[in-house]
This record gives sequence, structure tokens and C-alpha cells, in this order.
Amino acid sequence: MKHTYVLTLVLGLTATVVAAQSTADVASAPSATNWTFPVKIEFGEPGAPALQEVAGQWQTQPGVLLQTDAASASTLALAPNPQVGRCRVRTRLKLDSDQFGAEAGVVVHAEEPGVYVLCSIRRGKGGWYADITRFGPLYRYGRMPGDVARLPDDAGGRWHTIEVETDGGHVRASIDGATPMAASFPLFDGKPIADATTWGGRIYGDASKWGPEVFQEGGRIGLGTRHGAARFAGFQVEDLARDAVIHTPLNPEYDASGRVVPRWPYAWAIGKFSEWILNNRQIVSCLGGEPASEPLEAVIAKTGWPAYILSWASMLDDCGLERPTQFPSHNGPPTISGFVTHYLFTGDVRFREGARVWADWIIDHDNTPADYALPQVPRSTYAYFNKAYTGELIDVLEIDKASYTGLSYLDLHAVTGDEKYFQAAKWIAQTLLPTQRSDGSFPFRVDLKTGQVVSPYTCSQIWHVRFYDRMAVLTGKAEYREASRRALQWLIDGPIKDNRWVGFYGDVTNDDSKHSYDQWVALETAQWLSDHHRENPAYLPAVRSILAFVREKLTLPGGLHRGVPASVEQTVFPVILSHHNLRLAETYACYYGATGDPEAKELAIRIANSMTQMVTSDGKFRLGLNSGLDEFAAPTLEYNRQFTRLMAEIPETAPREGNHLLYRSSPVKSIRYEQQRIAYETADPGQEIMVVARRPHGVSLNGRPLAERQDRPESRLATAPAGWIFEADSGRLFILHSAGRVEVQF
Repeated sequence: MKHTYVLTLVLGLTATVVAAQSTADVASAPSATNWTFPVKIEFGEPGAPALQEVAGQWQTQPGVLLQTDAASASTLALAPNPQVGRCRVRTRLKLDSDQFGAEAGVVVHAEEPGVYVLCSIRRGKGGWYADITRFGPLYRYGRMPGDVARLPDDAGGRWHTIEVETDGGHVRASIDGATPMAASFPLFDGKPIADATTWGGRIYGDASKWGPEVFQEGGRIGLGTRHGAARFAGFQVEDLARDAVIHTPLNPEYDASGRVVPRWPYAWAIGKFSEWILNNRQIVSCLGGEPASEPLEAVIAKTGWPAYILSWASMLDDCGLERPTQFPSHNGPPTISGFVTHYLFTGDVRFREGARVWADWIIDHDNTPADYALPQVPRSTYAYFNKAYTGELIDVLEIDKASYTGLSYLDLHAVTGDEKYFQAAKWIAQTLLPTQRSDGSFPFRVDLKTGQVVSPYTCSQIWHVRFYDRMAVLTGKAEYREASRRALQWLIDGPIKDNRWVGFYGDVTNDDSKHSYDQWVALETAQWLSDHHRENPAYLPAVRSILAFVREKLTLPGGLHRGVPASVEQTVFPVILSHHNLRLAETYACYYGATGDPEAKELAIRIANSMTQMVTSDGKFRLGLNSGLDEFAAPTLEYNRQFTRLMAEIPETAPREGNHLLYRSSPVKSIRYEQQRIAYETADPGQEIMVVARRPHGVSLNGRPLAERQDRPESRLATAPAGWIFEADSGRLFILHSAGRVEVQF
């Protein structure tokens, strides 16, 4: 083997000659005298210490270390110390390549060939990024994105300072002194969590019970590049202070009461994620994830469809998609309604228009043909290239998801007035109504073409209850109101009583669906019961029963963080995913709003704060953490409804600057925020909850003043007596009114 030699001078010791190795020899590199920290290198200075050139083409010039091999998949220049666990590393760097995927930065945890953590600056599809990523062949796509931040558009071609702190598996990195990114990389017997289906009992679930051995990681430190050339100036490393604590999503800060301190404010999190979904087509690449997804890059370019339509999950670093399979009537509705929610929260019409993208695609490309037994309804599964990992389920329709889609169309119709969406909702209502059975329930799965029932039982009826109730209001049709009433009665007589919450998810087989307990429908049913509790005294006890069921069957008491329960998705797929756990927090918040129960409030805050740790530095909600799905961004904007409801019920979690609509009992058609007023319009009587920056001078309906009241509404559905209530300590504003135009004056 050919060696090049560099002079390594350990500070305070003698010079040592070290052989530079190829990447294949990094694990077996000849021993060298370890550095004693602190070490500071000014490259090219006579007698200065030097990094060991392990892989790539490195050149030293006065004041600069250059890596010139732009084609190399991975290059490394490392310090001789074989195991460094706690340290702070700093360097200046400039990425000389502008092609997609080029990156350069500080390396920690370098162990064997291709296994290391790279804290870097990277060129992505839509701009420049900072990343913390662990690379290794045991990950699904060879990498685990730990945290991601967007950099300014002019970040390329200029010098940056990067500082990295590592304490075993906990890593923090900042670029140019900005708010640091943070990530944790747990290892079990030296192996990462890469596939939820292969978990052992020791790995499963409760991260709060993990011992320190899970994060006792170390390795060599240095510099590295991937797919690009770069230059580095200066290299400093020092021991991390003994009392220094690196807070990361799996090692968060706790306040004096034992709550996890939120990583981000709730409003910031939903705002950043909504922007990411809105700009998804310009940012997310199909390259670098599942190989079968790569042809979808051409589909994006040709059609303009965003990546979230093409696949059920995007890589967290925006560099790839999981598989070319989508569940339009499951992921689409919460995104459509989530955009509408954020439009009403901000008044920004871009989000209203963003809601059209999913809805238009489903209506134009996903609806069943007119000659099908069930025509003009959205498919449950859509597979590009006629291949889906769901197998037998690609040719069935899940009835409940169609009603879910219909509800989102009605949300969009309310804020746009576009009859296209109302017509699509009417098609769904007309098509599904004959499938309701004599006991009031709707079946789970039917054959797309024949209409034959494939899987009869599903607990998922609450969307039918809500959809047909709303359609009855809009159309005046008595049969729709009756359909809603009968579906509700079936729920009351069925799973609300016997807790048979099974038959829901679109990616489990018919056999699995029969015995896999679900929290989604159970919790949304509990939310509905909380809001309607004045209608029936049995509703609140039913909510408590549902919460007890979820706690017993589907909740880990420690979850991701100590003292924070976490609900798993379902019993056959027991993973902690961010939108499921926030649904649990939202349900506790709704119950608190109905009862004032302080324990429910505390649980809602603890869970929601914990879930903000799942949000990356660029505002993406990580789908899972400690789940086997940690590398994916979530495919839905359901978080917007969840967090706005939390802020409505617990206003100390809401922003106090600016004005925001948090809750509405009936659709709001339009909203406008101005310096001296808020103006919005509803077609029905309603109750709205806002958070406002200062006390209003008055509130009017259709130009006539509403009376100020002192008593809070008796329920979230109350619309009378008309008036407004302002809470000075929280900034929360309640408005109850009949239909019309509401103005809040300041």
C-alpha cells in the first residue's frame, strides 16, 4: 500500500510520523500518539500538528487544508485519538462544490469504514442546509438524519464557522453561532435502531428507561466531505467541560416542576412545518431514499406535484422519499384541513391556496371512475408504477377515509367558496350512504370495483358522524342527519361501551386489523364527546373510559422522556409517532376544557412539550423518534389542529404577540388581521376562541355591538348568549354569535 506521511505534533510532546490510510483501513490504522487536548491547528504552519489523511485527496496550503476529490463518496482526515467521547470541535470551512448532495464538516464518532457522524454544510435541492447525520450501513438508507437546519440562500461559496459538541451519543452543532442543532444516536450492542419490525424487548419503546450505555459512544474526530470538494481553515478541539450538559431531543431540559422544556414554541412549530409543506415541491428531492422512488423526480418536474403526494414519507433531510405509495384519503384530509387551520391562524392566503393542491389532486387523479360500484370517491391507496407495498389492500376502499376526505373538502369549500369541493363532498355522501348497514355502522373495506364488503368491522365511525351531520346542515337532507345519528348510536352501543377499538389502519392486513387496537379513532371520538358533553351526561364518563383504555392498551408510561406518557400507533405496530402522541395531548386538552380537570391539563402540556422535541431545527415534524421510522418527516399537517386546540384550551402555551384564531365551532369563511381590527365571517352561528395581543375595544356582529360578558361558555359548542369574554391574564378572547360578519376592534 502506498502511504503519504504527515508530521503530527502533539502539544507538549514530541513529533510523531503517522501514515495516512485508505478508507478501508480506518479501523486498523497504525497507532499514533494521542493528542492531549486542547489542540489548535493552523494548517500549513511549520511544526503544527496535522490530521491523519484517511481517505480522499488532501492538500495543505498556507492557512488552508483542501479536500479536492469532489467525486469521492466520503473523505476523512482524522485526529489520532481512537476514542473521544466528550469534546468540543471548531473549524472554518468553505464548500467548493455546488452539486446536489455535496457536503463538508466536522466528523465525530468515526469508528469503522463508513460509520461516523458528520456535522456539515450541505447543498440540497432547494438551497443550503446544515446537518447532523450519522452514516452507517445498518441504517435503512445508509444514514440517519439527526437534525436539519436551512441556511441562507447565499450560504454557498463563502466561509462558515462550525462548532460541534459531543457527549457520547448526544451531539450539538452550530453554524456561525446560530441556534444549535441537536441530535442523539442511541446504539444497542453497537447497532442502531433501523427497523421497527426487528425490535427486541430491550430496545422497544420506553426511552426514559434506557441506561447510559445506550449513549456511551466515541470514536475518532476530524474533518470530512461527501460528494464535494471543500477547504478548511483552523481546527480546534478541547475537552468538554465536566459540568457541561448537551441537551438533545432524547436528553431534553426539564423545568423545576419536572416538565420537559419545549424545544420550540407551539406556534413556531406549526408555522415552520406549514411552510415546509407549502414549499415541498421546490425543496424535497426523490433522490437518495428508496431507489424505486428516484423516477418520481421526473414526475415532480413534469407535473409540478409536490413530493408529499408521491410518497407517504419524505426523508428528514429532504434528500429522498420512502416508497412510491401514498394513502391519499388518509394523509390528504388532515393536510387539507391543516392548511385551512393555518390560514385562519395567520390570515395568510398562501395556506388557503396550499390546501387546494392535495384536494385538486385527489379529485382529478384519485377518484374512482363513474362506472365503479362506488363511484366518485377517493381511493385509499395510490401506487405509482402500479406497485405498492400494501399488496392486497391496493384494490380496496376504506369507507371511513372517504368521509374523512369529505370533511376536509367542506373545510376548503368554506374558505374558498369553490363549488368544486362541495360537489366532491356531495359525491362522497351520495355514494357512501347506501353502504350504511341496518345497525347504523359502515363497513371497513369494500372491493373498489364490485362494492363487495371485504372487511366488515371497523370502530372508525366518528368521521361518518361528523361528515353526515355537516352535510345535513348544508343540504337540509333528513337522511344525512339520520345517517349521522345512527352511526353515533352504533358507536355508543359498540366500542364506546366494549372498547373494541379495532379495524382502522390502511397498511395492515385484514387479519391484523381484526385484533390491532387503535388509538386514533378512540381519541377523536373522545374529543367529540368532550365537546358535546352538555348533550348527554354519559359522555364525560365515556371520555374517561376511552382515556383509560388507551392508557392500559396503547400507552408507555415513560415514552420518550421520563414522566411523559406516550401512545403507540397500534398494537401490531407499537411505535411512538409524533402525531399520534399529540392526539393524546389534544384529547387531554379537550377534556380539560370541558371539565377543568388539572391533571388532564398537566398531562396535555407534558406530552405536547415532549413532542416539540420531535421538531427539527428547520421546523419539520419528525415522524418518529425511537421508532424505527426516525429518518422520516411526517406526511401530514394534522399538527396544526392539534396544537391550535392545545393553545385554545391552555392559553399560556399560545403566543402573546399578535392575534390568532385558535378554535372555531363552525366553519369560518374568511379572516383578515389588521392593526386595529380582526374581521371574519361565518355562515352559521358559532363560537371562536382567539388569543389577542391586547384588550379589544369592542366586538360587533354585522355592524352591531356584541355585549361583553364575564362568564365563560358552558361548552365549546355554545353559541348563546351572544357576546364576548376577554381574559386579561391569558389574552384569550371568546366570541359567541349568530351567523354573519364579526369584527374585533382594538
